[in-house]
Amino acid sequence: MPNSQADEILLALRVQVCQLEPGDELSLPEVELAKRFGVSRTPIRQVLQTLQRQRLVEIRAGAGARVPPLDAKDRAFLFLLYQDLEVIAAKHAIGVPVPRETMAQLRAIHEVAQTIKQPKVDDYVELGVRLHRAIMTCVENDILRDSISTTYWRLLRWRVKEVRDDLNFQWDTFRRNVRNLLLAGESNDSSHLLRHAAGIAGDMAYPLYKT
Repeated sequence: MPNSQADEILLALRVQVCQLEPGDELSLPEVELAKRFGVSRTPIRQVLQTLQRQRLVEIRAGAGARVPPLDAKDRAFLFLLYQDLEVIAAKHAIGVPVPRETMAQLRAIHEVAQTIKQPKVDDYVELGVRLHRAIMTCVENDILRDSISTTYWRLLRWRVKEVRDDLNFQWDTFRRNVRNLLLAGESNDSSHLLRHAAGIAGDMAYPLYKT
C-alpha cells in the first residue's frame, strides 16, 4: 500500500478518534476497517500499531483495538508538553524563514475561518488539523516533528470536547489564534511563529471557558 494511502487511512482514523463523543465507545476491528478502506488487513494492522504508539487506541489480544477514555490528569500535561516541544523547535528554527507554503496555508485557513458564521465541530477539527500541518512545515527535524504531532493528536481529543461544551466561544478563540499566528508568520521568522504556537498551547493548558 502506498505511503500516501496509509497516511490517508491514519488521518481518517485519527480524526474519527478525536471526534468521539465523551462516554461513547469505539472499537476498530481490522476486518471491518480493511473492507471500509479497500485494503488488506496487514496495512490496517500497521496503522493501528501507529495509533497504539501514539496512545490513541489500545490493542488487546482477542479484543482488537479500542479507544481509551480521556483521563483528566493527562490534560494539562499534554498541553504543557506540546508547549515545551514547540519551544525546542523554535530554538532550532532561529533565523529560518517561514516557508511560503506555510504562509499560504495560514492565509487560507484564516480566510475560511472568517467566512464560517455557524461553525460545527467538524469545521474546528478540519481547520485545526490544517493549521497544525501548516505549523509543522516550519519544523525540519523529523524526530521533533513526529513528537509534536503525536502530542497534538492526543490534545486534540481534549480540544474537541471543549469545543462541544461551548462551540461559539471556542470558535472565536480559534479564529483569534489563527489571526495571531498569521501575524507571527509575517515576521518571516520560523522561530517566532513556533514560539507563538507554544504560547497558545501554554494558555490552553487549563480549560478556556467563557466567564
